[in-house]
Amino acid sequence: NLKDYYKEVLSQYKRYMNHVIKWVGGVYEENKTIEQPGAIYTHVEKAKQKEAMEFLKRHLLTPQGWLFPTEVLDKINTRADATIDNIFSSTFKKLLGNGKMENMINDEFLNGASAYTLEDFYNDINSVIWTNIPADKSQAIYQRMIQKNYILYLISLSEGQNNSANGFI
Repeated sequence: NLKDYYKEVLSQYKRYMNHVIKWVGGVYEENKTIEQPGAIYTHVEKAKQKEAMEFLKRHLLTPQGWLFPTEVLDKINTRADATIDNIFSSTFKKLLGNGKMENMINDEFLNGASAYTLEDFYNDINSVIWTNIPADKSQAIYQRMIQKNYILYLISLSEGQNNSANGFI
């Protein structure tokens, strides 16, 4: 039962993070009839995207030791490193996906300085991923695993493994 409960906690955590990730490079869709004026698709405001990145910095991209309690992991035969890899592999796939990048480029093209740009995004994400490794060993491992997964995803992008059909990189 403990293993099932632990998996549910991780699933809920990932679900919460995914709810926030959707705001970064996100687009609103407002269904309208032909008579209604205005755009159907609008980009998420820069301030909201910055707020989402700040949330992800605090609750995802910095060590989250509470997710890996020793008193639970030593009873359920679950590897923390594999769990962290899973979380970040799926996170970076969503956060660094081509659709998000394309949306940010389009937003900058359409809205200029009021857009949350790819440069803004990479400055924000790199500022937290490439911080000094914490002195605490468990936090250091977490930070190194974030860095490893980030690099692996960027490599896969550069090799074209995650490209969309239109060849965006």
